[in-house]
Parts: sequence; structure tokens; C-alpha cells
Amino acid sequence: MAHAKLEPSGCGVHKDRVKLRISMYLEPSDPYYEKHHVYVPDPTSPEYLNGYQGEVDKIP
Repeated sequence: MAHAKLEPSGCGVHKDRVKLRISMYLEPSDPYYEKHHVYVPDPTSPEYLNGYQGEVDKIP
């Protein structure tokens, strides 16, 4: 079952309003668990070393 956790490092007061950082987690048995993608450039790849432009929207 999915669960959430309050992150103390991201909580506080900003402009007289409470600011909370919540991390949400899925269990491997939850639907869509495998559909989460994080695109992080490899700093050792030739594309990165030759001037990575941050074109993550063009990923096939």
C-alpha cells in the first residue's frame, strides 16, 4: 500500500504560512509502480561532456 512521509528538512513557515514537504512512496505490488521514470543525465557520457543542453523532453 502506498504511504507518505513528512520530510522535516522541508517543513517550516514561509510568509506566515506553513510549508510542508511530503515524500510519497509506492510498494512494488502497487499499480503503476514500474511506470515511474526519472531521467538523469550521465555526467560521464560523451553527450554530457560535449555540452549537455538539458533536452529531456526529446527523449523517445
